[in-house]
Amino acid sequence: MFSTQYIDTVLDSLSSVTAQLESVTKIGDFIAGTVKDGKKVYVMDRYGIIDAELVDRPSCLVLFRSFRSEGIGMTTGDILLLSSFSSDDNNDLDIVAQAHARGSIVITISPEGALSHTADRALINNGCGENGAISIPGIEKRFCPINGIVNAALAWALVAEVTASLLKLQVVPSVFRGEYLAGSDGKNIEARKRYISYGY
Repeated sequence: MFSTQYIDTVLDSLSSVTAQLESVTKIGDFIAGTVKDGKKVYVMDRYGIIDAELVDRPSCLVLFRSFRSEGIGMTTGDILLLSSFSSDDNNDLDIVAQAHARGSIVITISPEGALSHTADRALINNGCGENGAISIPGIEKRFCPINGIVNAALAWALVAEVTASLLKLQVVPSVFRGEYLAGSDGKNIEARKRYISYGY
């Protein structure tokens, strides 16, 4: 069954995330310290996957901002979290160059290669380089992608560690709530106001 093949491949790829957890913790500590010092964290994924996961997302920290819509405000010491399926895409490398030109710090989630080597810090997606789990006769490339799942898992692991690090610094971060939850009316407006006031 193709569905079983797909899930098995995803699980194998996700198991590689555990090898990155020490780096996730260190980068989480770094982001927390930077945020506490008043800097911002921008998120970029040219396909919008990680943006959709982290920016303005219920149950996520308010501090993650969209580079696509708010990146013009990026400045020295701010952080860009860039997710990519490619190790050496020129468009992604250009984004890194833009961020560095503004004095910002770049953290990548991607396969190892030129992009991760150009970043200041990197989380490596060791999943399927072709980004597809299933191959069938008559179709040149594999289909049913998995790298988005692995990158999202790394991103959420990083969110968890940023939260843990902020709490160790005695900083309670603002969190978005699902508007559908009972008692959530107005909570996200409060969270945004709190973020604007404190920066976290």
